[in-house]
Amino acid sequence: IREEFRQQVVSADVWTVDAARGRPLVGEAKGLYVLSKATGRCGYMKPTKRSGSGRTRAAYEKIAADLAFELGLSVPPAVLYVRTDARPNEESNVVISLIPASPILQLKHYNNATAVPIITEIEALLKAASDIIAFDAWLENTDRNNRTNTIFSGETNKAAYFLDFANSMNYSRGWHGEGFMKFSKADPKHELFIRGLTCESVCNAACRIDALPDAIIRDIVNRIPDAFLSLDAKKNHVDWLLWRQKMLCEKFDDW
Repeated sequence: IREEFRQQVVSADVWTVDAARGRPLVGEAKGLYVLSKATGRCGYMKPTKRSGSGRTRAAYEKIAADLAFELGLSVPPAVLYVRTDARPNEESNVVISLIPASPILQLKHYNNATAVPIITEIEALLKAASDIIAFDAWLENTDRNNRTNTIFSGETNKAAYFLDFANSMNYSRGWHGEGFMKFSKADPKHELFIRGLTCESVCNAACRIDALPDAIIRDIVNRIPDAFLSLDAKKNHVDWLLWRQKMLCEKFDDW
């Protein structure tokens, strides 16, 4: 499925609201749980809330998911989608991230956990995925709120997955001018996540990012439809990402 979503840019499937999970419409993007009419797969669709700021949230989520796939990082696969059922005040150009069919557990659900086996397991899952910190640094993800956008899935092969890259890259024009040269300090926010971080894992991820071929980065960005990200914006994002890729290891102490 990950490979399939990586190859797709815009889904031709019909996605409908998942009646069993309802319409969560929570958070800034007011996301929805959806189901694929063709496959029955579960997804999380956003943003439904229309933004007048010109932000390209759906494109950022797709770019991040595809880059993460190439790097072997724990980010759910995603496809772009054009809604035909969008209400007048809702966004029609959205992204759908694949999510588990079982109930989703977020890190915030373990805030009050005291059982040692549970805490130990969560720490181990987060430690295994701690290389996301290097990815966040590359994309300048400003919203790594791990209480709500870290999910856990699986029964026999449990894993932690990281959502939400809408507030990354040129979010709020943060990369314009010389802004793309700035590397912000990592801010994981959650103690369990911080305790699981390992320098070796983060450094290895930074090395993988550094080794990612330029052609793959260019293709991932440039194949985004113009309706989701303009031609000029795609050119800028390729240039910015390539510069930051080459500087990521050199600027390690900054982030």
